[in-house]
Amino acid sequence: MKKQPVLWYFVLAFAFTYGLSFLAVSDWLPSALKSVCLIFYQFGPTVAALVIVHASGGCAGIKQMLKKVFVWRVGIQWYMFVFLFPVAARLLAVGANVLLGGEPPRFFSSATVGVSGISPILIVLFMGILIRPSLVEEIGWRGFALPRMQERFGALGASLLLGLLWGLWHFHPVNFPFYKDWMLWFLLMTVLGSVIYTWIYNHTDGSILLASLFHASSNFSEYIVPISPVNTGAGITPDFIALRIVYLLTAIVIAVNFLNTRQTHPEGTARGIQ
Repeated sequence: MKKQPVLWYFVLAFAFTYGLSFLAVSDWLPSALKSVCLIFYQFGPTVAALVIVHASGGCAGIKQMLKKVFVWRVGIQWYMFVFLFPVAARLLAVGANVLLGGEPPRFFSSATVGVSGISPILIVLFMGILIRPSLVEEIGWRGFALPRMQERFGALGASLLLGLLWGLWHFHPVNFPFYKDWMLWFLLMTVLGSVIYTWIYNHTDGSILLASLFHASSNFSEYIVPISPVNTGAGITPDFIALRIVYLLTAIVIAVNFLNTRQTHPEGTARGIQ
């Protein structure tokens, strides 16, 4: 683990999540234990990070990594971006579809959430998403894996590779029935989104908090402007494709910035101009 921490990190993250997910859908496990597995299978990235960091740096290493969860003093523009970009991107995609003759989605509605309309419960919903899956994933993906991968592959290479692995991680037994018909589209989104996450991470002193807020906002925006086939039941629609185009164009702009500044990560020796 000390010699290949990133490799072992992904092995443990996948094994933990896929293992609990398999148990969660099994026919022989008691319902109570299956419920526990459903609650904790998403903790794979964080559990793997804690194990690997403890193996090399002990409790001090874990404390150092978790300090990034509390990095919140960043420019207001970054809070504006992480909260507004996901919704703005969806509205842009929907607007383009409507201009071309398509139908708008049913706003503030989600089959997976089970509620519709604007209500105080949305605050509770967002906080729940912020903790699980956002924080329990981002401690691993961006808190552990990203800075180490940037040291080897640079900002763009690390973003693309991490985005691919992050996407593949989602295809465990619980999720697979929902994602199987649009796996490639989902992988495209995680790869493109990963470029944006890295850009945020590198400009906010490696803040796990900001990465988690962006993760939560991205998931929550699916409730505000539902486009995913899981929620709409409409399959691959023009606005679904348009959203990928918006993310693609955004990722290209950021990738050019990565290449021009040769960014690695906030604490790297080859830190780029920000």
